[in-house]
Amino acid sequence: MPASVPDLSIVATVYNDAEVVSPLVQEIFAAAEPLEISIEVVLVDDHSSDDTGGAIRAECQRDPRVRGLTLARNYGQQIAVSAGIDAANGRYLIVMDGDLQNPPAAIPRIYAELCSSGADVVYTISHVRNGWVDAFTSRVFWFTLERVLKVRMVKHQLMMRGMTRRVADSFRRYGESTRVVGGIMADMGFQYRVLEVENRPRVRGRSHYRFGSRVALGIDLVLALSNRPLDALINLGALGVLIASIASGYHLYTFLFRDVTPGFTSLILSIVFFGSANMMILGIIGRYLSNIYREVRGRPLYLVEKVFNH
Repeated sequence: MPASVPDLSIVATVYNDAEVVSPLVQEIFAAAEPLEISIEVVLVDDHSSDDTGGAIRAECQRDPRVRGLTLARNYGQQIAVSAGIDAANGRYLIVMDGDLQNPPAAIPRIYAELCSSGADVVYTISHVRNGWVDAFTSRVFWFTLERVLKVRMVKHQLMMRGMTRRVADSFRRYGESTRVVGGIMADMGFQYRVLEVENRPRVRGRSHYRFGSRVALGIDLVLALSNRPLDALINLGALGVLIASIASGYHLYTFLFRDVTPGFTSLILSIVFFGSANMMILGIIGRYLSNIYREVRGRPLYLVEKVFNH
Protein backbone atom coordinates (compact mmCIF):
# COMPACT_ATOMS: atom_id res chain seq x y z
CA MET A 1 0.00 0.00 0.00
CA PRO A 2 1.12 3.60 -0.49
CA ALA A 3 2.40 5.66 2.42
CA SER A 4 -0.85 7.65 2.52
CA VAL A 5 -3.76 5.23 2.44
CA PRO A 6 -6.99 6.80 1.11
CA ASP A 7 -10.11 6.51 3.20
CA LEU A 8 -12.15 5.30 0.23
CA SER A 9 -11.37 3.66 -3.11
CA ILE A 10 -14.02 3.74 -5.81
CA VAL A 11 -13.53 1.06 -8.46
CA ALA A 12 -15.33 1.33 -11.79
CA THR A 13 -15.01 -0.92 -14.83
CA VAL A 14 -15.37 0.57 -18.30
CA TYR A 15 -15.69 -1.15 -21.66
CA ASN A 16 -16.17 0.69 -24.98
CA ASP A 17 -17.55 3.77 -23.21
CA ALA A 18 -14.92 6.44 -23.87
CA GLU A 19 -17.49 9.25 -23.81
CA VAL A 20 -18.66 8.19 -20.35
CA VAL A 21 -15.28 8.32 -18.59
CA SER A 22 -15.12 12.07 -17.97
CA PRO A 23 -18.75 12.45 -16.73
CA LEU A 24 -18.25 9.36 -14.56
CA VAL A 25 -15.18 10.80 -12.81
CA GLN A 26 -16.87 14.19 -12.35
CA GLU A 27 -19.98 12.66 -10.81
CA ILE A 28 -17.94 10.45 -8.48
CA PHE A 29 -15.90 13.36 -7.13
CA ALA A 30 -19.01 15.55 -6.83
CA ALA A 31 -20.83 12.83 -4.87
CA ALA A 32 -17.88 12.11 -2.56
CA GLU A 33 -16.91 15.74 -1.88
CA PRO A 34 -19.35 16.27 1.06
CA LEU A 35 -17.75 13.33 2.87
CA GLU A 36 -14.53 15.35 3.33
CA ILE A 37 -12.34 12.25 3.14
CA SER A 38 -9.40 11.23 0.98
CA ILE A 39 -10.47 9.17 -2.01
CA GLU A 40 -9.02 7.50 -5.08
CA VAL A 41 -10.83 6.44 -8.23
CA VAL A 42 -9.61 3.24 -9.91
CA LEU A 43 -10.78 2.88 -13.51
CA VAL A 44 -10.36 -0.49 -15.22
CA ASP A 45 -10.48 -0.62 -19.02
CA ASP A 46 -11.42 -4.16 -20.06
CA HIS A 47 -9.41 -3.86 -23.30
CA SER A 48 -11.90 -1.65 -25.13
CA SER A 49 -11.85 -1.34 -28.90
CA ASP A 50 -12.57 2.40 -28.78
CA ASP A 51 -10.53 5.15 -27.07
CA THR A 52 -11.59 4.30 -23.53
CA GLY A 53 -7.95 3.81 -22.56
CA GLY A 54 -7.08 7.27 -23.86
CA ALA A 55 -9.97 8.82 -21.95
CA ILE A 56 -8.80 7.16 -18.74
CA ARG A 57 -5.23 8.34 -19.33
CA ALA A 58 -6.51 11.92 -19.79
CA GLU A 59 -8.38 11.78 -16.47
CA CYS A 60 -5.29 10.41 -14.72
CA GLN A 61 -3.19 13.26 -16.10
CA ARG A 62 -5.80 15.78 -14.97
CA ASP A 63 -6.14 14.47 -11.40
CA PRO A 64 -3.59 12.33 -9.50
CA ARG A 65 -6.41 10.84 -7.43
CA VAL A 66 -7.54 8.95 -10.53
CA ARG A 67 -5.68 5.73 -11.28
CA GLY A 68 -6.19 3.55 -14.32
CA LEU A 69 -5.25 0.25 -15.83
CA THR A 70 -5.95 -1.40 -19.16
CA LEU A 71 -6.18 -5.19 -19.26
CA ALA A 72 -4.20 -7.06 -21.92
CA ARG A 73 -7.37 -8.50 -23.45
CA ASN A 74 -11.09 -8.52 -22.83
CA TYR A 75 -11.57 -10.71 -19.77
CA GLY A 76 -15.16 -9.79 -18.95
CA GLN A 77 -16.62 -7.63 -16.21
CA GLN A 78 -16.19 -10.10 -13.36
CA ILE A 79 -12.41 -10.35 -13.81
CA ALA A 80 -12.13 -6.62 -14.55
CA VAL A 81 -13.80 -5.91 -11.19
CA SER A 82 -11.36 -8.30 -9.54
CA ALA A 83 -8.43 -6.43 -11.11
CA GLY A 84 -9.82 -3.16 -9.75
CA ILE A 85 -10.18 -4.58 -6.24
CA ASP A 86 -6.58 -5.84 -6.43
CA ALA A 87 -5.38 -2.35 -7.40
CA ALA A 88 -7.40 -0.40 -4.81
CA ASN A 89 -5.68 0.77 -1.62
CA GLY A 90 -8.48 2.37 0.39
CA ARG A 91 -9.63 1.46 3.88
CA TYR A 92 -13.07 1.05 2.34
CA LEU A 93 -13.97 0.18 -1.24
CA ILE A 94 -16.99 0.85 -3.41
CA VAL A 95 -17.31 -1.08 -6.67
CA MET A 96 -19.63 0.09 -9.43
CA ASP A 97 -20.37 -0.18 -13.13
CA GLY A 98 -18.71 2.50 -15.22
CA ASP A 99 -21.65 3.19 -17.54
CA LEU A 100 -23.35 5.65 -15.12
CA GLN A 101 -26.29 3.33 -14.51
CA ASN A 102 -25.15 2.71 -10.95
CA PRO A 103 -25.79 6.13 -9.36
CA PRO A 104 -22.64 7.84 -8.00
CA ALA A 105 -24.99 9.84 -5.75
CA ALA A 106 -25.36 6.69 -3.62
CA ILE A 107 -21.67 6.72 -2.65
CA PRO A 108 -22.15 8.76 0.57
CA ARG A 109 -24.97 6.45 1.74
CA ILE A 110 -22.87 3.35 1.13
CA TYR A 111 -19.83 4.82 2.89
CA ALA A 112 -21.90 5.97 5.86
CA GLU A 113 -23.47 2.52 6.19
CA LEU A 114 -20.06 0.85 6.13
CA CYS A 115 -18.72 3.17 8.82
CA SER A 116 -21.73 3.13 11.14
CA SER A 117 -23.42 -0.27 10.88
CA GLY A 118 -20.51 -2.57 11.62
CA ALA A 119 -21.27 -4.52 8.43
CA ASP A 120 -18.41 -5.59 6.18
CA VAL A 121 -20.43 -5.49 2.96
CA VAL A 122 -23.15 -3.12 1.76
CA TYR A 123 -25.13 -4.36 -1.23
CA THR A 124 -27.31 -2.13 -3.36
CA ILE A 125 -30.50 -3.34 -5.02
CA SER A 126 -32.77 -1.76 -7.58
CA HIS A 127 -36.03 -2.69 -9.26
CA VAL A 128 -35.38 -0.35 -12.19
CA ARG A 129 -34.36 -2.16 -15.37
CA ASN A 130 -33.70 -1.22 -19.00
CA GLY A 131 -37.15 -2.04 -20.32
CA TRP A 132 -39.53 -4.96 -19.92
CA VAL A 133 -37.13 -7.52 -21.44
CA ASP A 134 -34.50 -6.87 -18.78
CA ALA A 135 -37.17 -6.83 -16.07
CA PHE A 136 -38.61 -10.17 -17.24
CA THR A 137 -35.25 -11.93 -17.59
CA SER A 138 -34.23 -10.60 -14.17
CA ARG A 139 -37.35 -12.08 -12.55
CA VAL A 140 -36.78 -15.42 -14.27
CA PHE A 141 -33.12 -15.43 -13.24
CA TRP A 142 -33.78 -14.75 -9.56
CA PHE A 143 -36.73 -17.16 -9.41
CA THR A 144 -34.61 -19.96 -10.87
CA LEU A 145 -31.67 -19.16 -8.63
CA GLU A 146 -33.65 -18.83 -5.41
CA ARG A 147 -36.61 -21.18 -5.72
CA VAL A 148 -35.34 -23.91 -8.04
CA LEU A 149 -31.61 -24.12 -7.31
CA LYS A 150 -31.80 -22.90 -3.69
CA VAL A 151 -28.84 -20.52 -4.06
CA ARG A 152 -28.93 -17.92 -1.29
CA MET A 153 -27.87 -14.46 -2.41
CA VAL A 154 -29.08 -10.90 -1.99
CA LYS A 155 -31.89 -10.68 -4.51
CA HIS A 156 -31.81 -8.03 -7.29
CA GLN A 157 -28.32 -6.93 -6.27
CA LEU A 158 -26.40 -4.53 -8.48
CA MET A 159 -22.69 -4.57 -9.15
CA MET A 160 -22.49 -1.44 -7.00
CA ARG A 161 -21.50 -2.44 -3.47
CA GLY A 162 -19.27 -1.32 -0.63
CA MET A 163 -16.83 -3.39 1.39
CA THR A 164 -14.26 -3.06 4.12
CA ARG A 165 -10.56 -3.67 3.62
CA ARG A 166 -10.99 -7.04 5.35
CA VAL A 167 -13.46 -8.16 2.69
CA ALA A 168 -11.28 -6.85 -0.15
CA ASP A 169 -8.27 -8.75 1.18
CA SER A 170 -10.37 -11.91 1.58
CA PHE A 171 -11.74 -11.48 -1.94
CA ARG A 172 -8.20 -11.51 -3.32
CA ARG A 173 -7.70 -15.01 -1.90
CA TYR A 174 -10.31 -16.43 -4.26
CA GLY A 175 -8.26 -17.37 -7.29
CA GLU A 176 -10.73 -19.23 -9.49
CA SER A 177 -10.80 -18.27 -13.15
CA THR A 178 -14.52 -18.90 -13.58
CA ARG A 179 -15.65 -16.22 -11.18
CA VAL A 180 -18.74 -14.25 -10.35
CA VAL A 181 -18.25 -11.38 -7.92
CA GLY A 182 -21.65 -11.86 -6.30
CA GLY A 183 -21.05 -15.58 -5.86
CA ILE A 184 -17.66 -15.10 -4.23
CA MET A 185 -19.01 -12.50 -1.80
CA ALA A 186 -21.96 -14.72 -0.94
CA ASP A 187 -19.54 -17.57 -0.24
CA MET A 188 -17.45 -15.40 2.13
CA GLY A 189 -20.42 -14.92 4.41
CA PHE A 190 -19.49 -11.61 6.07
CA GLN A 191 -22.15 -9.53 7.78
CA TYR A 192 -23.92 -7.29 5.29
CA ARG A 193 -26.51 -4.58 4.87
CA VAL A 194 -28.73 -3.82 1.88
CA LEU A 195 -29.54 -0.38 0.50
CA GLU A 196 -32.13 0.28 -2.19
CA VAL A 197 -31.03 2.75 -4.87
CA GLU A 198 -32.58 3.86 -8.12
CA ASN A 199 -30.50 2.40 -10.90
CA ARG A 200 -30.50 4.84 -13.81
CA PRO A 201 -31.50 4.02 -17.37
CA ARG A 202 -28.59 3.83 -19.77
CA VAL A 203 -28.27 7.18 -21.57
CA ARG A 204 -25.35 6.39 -23.90
CA GLY A 205 -24.98 3.43 -26.22
CA ARG A 206 -26.36 -0.03 -25.53
CA SER A 207 -25.79 -2.38 -22.64
CA HIS A 208 -22.91 -4.80 -23.10
CA TYR A 209 -24.83 -7.39 -21.11
CA ARG A 210 -27.08 -9.02 -23.70
CA PHE A 211 -29.35 -11.98 -23.06
CA GLY A 212 -26.63 -14.52 -23.91
CA SER A 213 -24.20 -12.84 -21.52
CA ARG A 214 -26.76 -12.98 -18.72
CA VAL A 215 -27.39 -16.67 -19.34
CA ALA A 216 -23.65 -17.45 -19.33
CA LEU A 217 -23.17 -15.46 -16.12
CA GLY A 218 -26.09 -17.27 -14.50
CA ILE A 219 -24.66 -20.67 -15.45
CA ASP A 220 -21.25 -19.75 -14.01
CA LEU A 221 -22.90 -18.55 -10.82
CA VAL A 222 -24.96 -21.71 -10.38
CA LEU A 223 -22.01 -24.02 -11.06
CA ALA A 224 -19.85 -22.05 -8.63
CA LEU A 225 -22.34 -22.12 -5.76
CA SER A 226 -24.48 -25.22 -6.14
CA ASN A 227 -24.33 -28.94 -6.89
CA ARG A 228 -28.06 -29.06 -7.48
CA PRO A 229 -27.69 -29.46 -11.28
CA LEU A 230 -25.85 -32.72 -10.64
CA ASP A 231 -28.51 -33.78 -8.13
CA ALA A 232 -31.14 -32.95 -10.73
CA LEU A 233 -29.41 -35.24 -13.22
CA ILE A 234 -29.69 -38.15 -10.78
CA ASN A 235 -33.39 -37.43 -10.29
CA LEU A 236 -33.90 -37.03 -14.03
CA GLY A 237 -32.18 -40.37 -14.65
CA ALA A 238 -34.41 -42.05 -12.07
CA LEU A 239 -37.48 -40.50 -13.65
CA GLY A 240 -36.36 -41.68 -17.07
CA VAL A 241 -35.93 -45.24 -15.81
CA LEU A 242 -39.39 -45.13 -14.24
CA ILE A 243 -41.03 -43.82 -17.43
CA ALA A 244 -39.16 -46.34 -19.57
CA SER A 245 -40.19 -49.20 -17.25
CA ILE A 246 -43.86 -48.23 -17.37
CA ALA A 247 -43.79 -47.78 -21.14
CA SER A 248 -41.98 -51.11 -21.61
CA GLY A 249 -44.51 -52.92 -19.45
CA TYR A 250 -47.40 -51.41 -21.37
CA HIS A 251 -45.97 -52.32 -24.78
CA LEU A 252 -45.13 -55.83 -23.58
CA TYR A 253 -48.71 -56.27 -22.41
CA THR A 254 -50.17 -55.07 -25.72
CA PHE A 255 -47.75 -57.32 -27.64
CA LEU A 256 -48.78 -60.41 -25.66
CA PHE A 257 -52.52 -59.91 -25.21
CA ARG A 258 -53.68 -57.54 -27.95
CA ASP A 259 -53.58 -57.55 -31.68
CA VAL A 260 -51.51 -54.44 -32.41
CA THR A 261 -49.71 -53.31 -35.52
CA PRO A 262 -46.04 -52.60 -34.89
CA GLY A 263 -45.17 -48.92 -35.43
CA PHE A 264 -42.53 -46.30 -34.97
CA THR A 265 -44.26 -44.16 -32.34
CA SER A 266 -42.87 -45.71 -29.19
CA LEU A 267 -39.44 -46.09 -30.75
CA ILE A 268 -39.26 -42.51 -31.96
CA LEU A 269 -40.54 -41.10 -28.66
CA SER A 270 -37.97 -43.11 -26.73
CA ILE A 271 -35.13 -41.99 -28.97
CA VAL A 272 -36.14 -38.34 -28.73
CA PHE A 273 -36.66 -38.41 -24.97
CA PHE A 274 -33.54 -40.27 -23.98
CA GLY A 275 -31.41 -38.62 -26.67
CA SER A 276 -32.37 -35.18 -25.42
CA ALA A 277 -31.85 -36.20 -21.80
CA ASN A 278 -28.38 -37.56 -22.59
CA MET A 279 -27.41 -34.38 -24.44
CA MET A 280 -28.49 -32.25 -21.49
CA ILE A 281 -26.73 -34.50 -18.98
CA LEU A 282 -23.50 -34.52 -20.97
CA GLY A 283 -23.71 -30.74 -21.41
CA ILE A 284 -23.97 -30.08 -17.66
CA ILE A 285 -21.24 -32.56 -16.79
CA GLY A 286 -19.08 -31.12 -19.57
CA ARG A 287 -19.50 -27.63 -18.16
CA TYR A 288 -18.33 -28.77 -14.74
CA LEU A 289 -15.34 -30.53 -16.31
CA SER A 290 -14.52 -27.45 -18.38
CA ASN A 291 -14.47 -25.31 -15.24
CA ILE A 292 -12.24 -27.84 -13.49
CA TYR A 293 -9.84 -27.84 -16.43
CA ARG A 294 -9.64 -24.05 -16.43
CA GLU A 295 -8.76 -24.05 -12.74
CA VAL A 296 -6.11 -26.78 -12.79
CA ARG A 297 -4.19 -25.06 -15.60
CA GLY A 298 -3.31 -22.35 -13.10
CA ARG A 299 -3.09 -19.51 -15.62
CA PRO A 300 -2.96 -15.90 -14.36
CA LEU A 301 -6.38 -14.45 -13.65
CA TYR A 302 -5.58 -11.43 -15.82
CA LEU A 303 -2.67 -9.52 -17.35
CA VAL A 304 -2.32 -5.73 -17.33
CA GLU A 305 -1.21 -3.95 -20.49
CA LYS A 306 -1.01 -0.33 -19.29
CA VAL A 307 -1.17 1.46 -15.95
CA PHE A 308 -1.67 5.15 -15.16
CA ASN A 309 -0.81 6.88 -11.85
CA HIS A 310 0.20 3.57 -10.23
